[in-house]
Amino acid sequence: MDSPYSHPLNCQKVCEIILCNQIWEVCRLKNAVIILAAGKGTRMKSEKAKVLHEVGGKSLLYYVLEASRKLEADKSIVVVGHQSDTVKEAFSGKGLVFVEQKEQLGTGH
Repeated sequence: MDSPYSHPLNCQKVCEIILCNQIWEVCRLKNAVIILAAGKGTRMKSEKAKVLHEVGGKSLLYYVLEASRKLEADKSIVVVGHQSDTVKEAFSGKGLVFVEQKEQLGTGH
């Protein structure tokens, strides 16, 4: 069995963020969407999870999910962290897979 690190999409960085066995399953799919939605939104000066802030009456994550549906991915994975339970509850029943990022260091780490 090949390692997830040998996948042409180079899943190594993603594996550092979420559990390796979960991303390995994703890497074996024909195509998948991974949405990074764990941010605290510190610069937004709000207690609300960044992805739940609304523009035009819809959350930021809603717009990302709508755009990603056009890709017709085999699976859509949402990486959650800050207020993960609230984000999961807001988007439950939509066929998404949620993966929790325990430590939020920012996308650049």
